[in-house]
Amino acid sequence: MALRLYAFDLVKKGEAPPEAITVRVCESISCDLAGAEALINSLKEGLGEGVRVQRVPCVGRCQQALGLLDHLVVQDLFVTETAWFADVVLPASAFPEKSGTFTNTDRRVQLGRQALDLPGEARQDLWIIQQLANRLGLPWDYADSSEVYEEMRLGMPSISGISWQRLLREGAVTHPCSSEDEPGA
Repeated sequence: MALRLYAFDLVKKGEAPPEAITVRVCESISCDLAGAEALINSLKEGLGEGVRVQRVPCVGRCQQALGLLDHLVVQDLFVTETAWFADVVLPASAFPEKSGTFTNTDRRVQLGRQALDLPGEARQDLWIIQQLANRLGLPWDYADSSEVYEEMRLGMPSISGISWQRLLREGAVTHPCSSEDEPGA
């Protein structure tokens, strides 16, 4: 779907662009690889800051793209539709079993705190991912999810003003928010 939209001119020459436009883009990696990011960047370039991007479940060719992969590893709580395509399915911890952030479809970044112990010999998601990364030769050494979040802020301007300390104070902040003194969108 994203590739087709990319080919359209949304605003004709001489016409003013709409004040705001919402674009729904598939949230899957395969659609990103197929050009979803290019679509978003093109729309923002052509229409300016009035473009709001909403990530939605797959609306494109994800199933076909997953079938083309040489190897797929999925980490999830349950065997999902994507997991059926996976060569390896890694266990995941449920949201009350870990601390971290959640971003809702209304763009609210919310702090989640661990409320339950992991069952049996289960491991935290971060521990599993770090073990994989280390075995692949990547020096990932995060003490906890707050360090991962702070690194994410460096590459994501939309949350650069939402520090972990701020989330501890306020509980949730809506992005985009580019500075600590901004209230959020």
